[in-house]
Amino acid sequence: MPLYDDNGAYSGMMAAELIARGGGEQIVSPERMFAPEVGGMNHVPYATAFAEHNVRVTINTRLKSVRRECNGLVATLGSDFSDKATIKGRVAQVVVEHGTVPMDDLYRELKPLSRKLGASITRRCFAVRTPPRRKPRCPLRHVPHRRCRRQPQHPRGHLRCLRDGVLV
Repeated sequence: MPLYDDNGAYSGMMAAELIARGGGEQIVSPERMFAPEVGGMNHVPYATAFAEHNVRVTINTRLKSVRRECNGLVATLGSDFSDKATIKGRVAQVVVEHGTVPMDDLYRELKPLSRKLGASITRRCFAVRTPPRRKPRCPLRHVPHRRCRRQPQHPRGHLRCLRDGVLV
């Protein structure tokens, strides 16, 4: 049973590994290498699993069609580079991994009701803002209070200072 991986990510490789353990025989990918989204470090364990189970990895090949014939299926493989390069083979079944499509129904429904019609203002999101300059702070802890002549005040006149909970 072949697996056609048109996505090149982890989901296709996990399915291919399960298929290989169950007796799968071929992985087909239109890419220059199988599973380009997986990355070099994770590529090795998958390649090892395929080699241990004698799985044939076919790259630069696209699944053109699958049609029913008698009690089985006939898969047609071809190349993006030449129309003459086609391979037909009988298979029991074909697993196809094309990736996922987002379910954005709620977004589409709410978009006309938004102020900016769903657009974000990237200037505001990524704007670099410098923090406002502050006056140097007193090393003592400030406590705001009402102006009163009886209370000791900070030299600046608007705060009283506490040091270890005692008015200074």
